[in-house]
Amino acid sequence: MRRGCRRPVYQAADLVDGSGLWFAHPPLGEHTRVTQMVQDNLGFMWFATQDGLWRYDGLRFKEYHPDPKNPNSLSGVNVETLFKERSGALWVSADEFLDRYDPVTELFTRCRKPRCNKGSRLSHQPGS
Repeated sequence: MRRGCRRPVYQAADLVDGSGLWFAHPPLGEHTRVTQMVQDNLGFMWFATQDGLWRYDGLRFKEYHPDPKNPNSLSGVNVETLFKERSGALWVSADEFLDRYDPVTELFTRCRKPRCNKGSRLSHQPGS
């Protein structure tokens, strides 16, 4: 175990090439359950949890949570579903909203989830 780390870090020995690699447990909470994972066009790994959205760049995690003062933040804390468009945009289903994350601006656009009534068609109506 290396010194100076908050979480245990382990060395993987006897790998195929014989060199050791260092890795650490992700900083997700002990009881955090990952519901979905997706890799975006830039290579980032995204993790949906009941405690927000997490992005992993290969070295560190960045967490996304709702911020009532920021309308371009993640809309809900309980992230249920992730979907990546061909364009690279990431759709995030969290609580009552559907958010679109733009990797260029790094902002979320919030849409209310459409209600599905029997015999009706789903349509996207921003802000409704």
